[in-house]
Amino acid sequence: MLHSTARSALRAAVSRPLRTSASAATADKKAFIVHAAGPQGEGTMMDFVTSAVAKHGGDILSSRATILGKDFSMMLVVKCPKESCAEMETSLADLAKERINTCIHPATAPDVQYTLPHKHTVKVLRLTGHDTVGIVAATTEFLAKKGIRVLNLASEMAPAPFTDDPMFKLRMVLDLPAGVSDESLEEGIDAVAQVLGVDLWIDSIH
Repeated sequence: MLHSTARSALRAAVSRPLRTSASAATADKKAFIVHAAGPQGEGTMMDFVTSAVAKHGGDILSSRATILGKDFSMMLVVKCPKESCAEMETSLADLAKERINTCIHPATAPDVQYTLPHKHTVKVLRLTGHDTVGIVAATTEFLAKKGIRVLNLASEMAPAPFTDDPMFKLRMVLDLPAGVSDESLEEGIDAVAQVLGVDLWIDSIH
């Protein structure tokens, strides 16, 4: 069931007249990245955040959301009419009353989709091991020195087979420059794995 604010926002959006010029529609809007985090609750947080955006004419261009521990976290790219941006920011800040913390900042190129540069390749890095301080930092430091861009990262704690010991699992999607060979990447990954005491390997995306 829709929250009452969401229903009002939906009615307002549907009744709003369509613009005839795509360039004009872009010119009178500003783009933001919105981060929000708060307690889980059967979609309640997502309802509050998206309603706060929609009631001020905001369009959600792209989004990511996941559960982190006992909290729910969202990232949104939003375009909002310039005259409504301040009100939208206020509505999002007011969600603190619902224990939802938000952060908003300008988006640099909201309509640009990332494209892989010429001769670059995409690989998947996977890591499994006992949770120790510095695993992610050491891995990303190695990648940065190689000039490797991280396109996507996800990690979690999961029980190990048979023992149920807590294990740290990490998955990264990587953009490899043309000058980075599979051999040099694997050698460097092996060295990082030995230092950290974890299993670390590279897969191809099929």
